Amino acid sequence: MKSIIHKLKNSPLIKIFSYLIISLGLTIKTFALEDPGVLENSGCPANQICNPLKAQSLIQLIENVVDIIMQIGLVVAVVAIIWAGFLYVTAQGSEEKVKKAHSIFLWTIVGVAIILGAKVIVEVVENFFLNV
Repeated sequence: MKSIIHKLKNSPLIKIFSYLIISLGLTIKTFALEDPGVLENSGCPANQICNPLKAQSLIQLIENVVDIIMQIGLVVAVVAIIWAGFLYVTAQGSEEKVKKAHSIFLWTIVGVAIILGAKVIVEVVENFFLNV
């Protein structure tokens, strides 16, 4: 287990994903701070606390979070598949590099399956509770 955590910790894809998340958060924060009228134009009275999530239920909140994760995750998956393809092309017959490229490609596909599975699970749970 420690070796898996060590490999993930030193993985360039994890570092790229972390930098992407941090930069996305800073960008959102910057745009929110640039426009002070964002809260004024939301239709919320100045003396009340309003819901900033735009979700009226827990299911909608989970659905919104999964949608955001899907959007980010699928972009990262495309970059990872391109990176794996680049490693395949530049391997030049090196068995070690081909194994590394194959591993990146395999785990990217597993990650995409998990992301799409999460979306399916949310849809199934939502339909189950709305039809009961």
